[in-house]
Amino acid sequence: MASHSKTGLIEVAPNAWAVIMSVIPPEGGGPNAGFVLAGEQVIVIDSLISPGFGQQLSGYIRQVTDKAPTYLINTHSHGDHVFGNQVFSPPATIVAHEKVRETLVSQGEAMVNSFAERLSGLVPDIKDTSVIAPHITYRCHMTLHLDGRTVELIHPGVAHTDGDTMVYLPDDKLLYAGDILFNHIFPPIFGSSAGWITAIEQIEAMDIDTVVPGHGFIANKKELGDLKRCLIELRSQVKDCFNQGLSAEEATKRVDLPYLEWPHVERLPLGVQTIYQELTNDRG
Repeated sequence: MASHSKTGLIEVAPNAWAVIMSVIPPEGGGPNAGFVLAGEQVIVIDSLISPGFGQQLSGYIRQVTDKAPTYLINTHSHGDHVFGNQVFSPPATIVAHEKVRETLVSQGEAMVNSFAERLSGLVPDIKDTSVIAPHITYRCHMTLHLDGRTVELIHPGVAHTDGDTMVYLPDDKLLYAGDILFNHIFPPIFGSSAGWITAIEQIEAMDIDTVVPGHGFIANKKELGDLKRCLIELRSQVKDCFNQGLSAEEATKRVDLPYLEWPHVERLPLGVQTIYQELTNDRG
């Protein structure tokens, strides 16, 4: 499927849907979610930013099936993807990388408070979130075999965060990338820029036609390549500044990329700080 500028409920493969949202600007800026039907099973991928938006996602699911969600996969621990968990669980069993459970158990309530302080004007019901942590966790790779449908959960290593999960349907050549793909939206780097580049290269080697991003419109490998080039060029310029002994603040002022025209360029200082920390760690 070619990329296109469409929001709402979109069937991306037989009995597999994306829900492309505009909660965070610009239009189609996400956070996104999705769901897959496998016989009597309903597998939901992310639960959106609040209980209210979780209910909106549930409404999209009810347009397709009257079956209750069986599994909810959290692609990472960020609140815009997990604060709707309480809408689905119970009855759904929540599955995620082990780091997601660790983060939500130890920091979940603080995350809710932080999101509420920053985004209460945009999403007033964040304050009503009850943190529901994953019930089943995995470390590297997990495969769900559900009524003849194969759903693979792949942890690409530390990338956008330390607990990312990509959800792969090999028979459909379909990937729910979570926040491994910000489609033409400037990426916030919390985990590792080098690891994120490696994660994209892993996807590029896979048999995939359609990618559902965590933020932005439905994509394919071209958009993944655009993000990879953004990360490579950002890392290269920041590394040059680091090697010159410049501060991260000075490096941020010197970065010059065409990708700074993407929405949410205010995330650049975070990326520079993260890359500086990576390079400091590499020096030992």
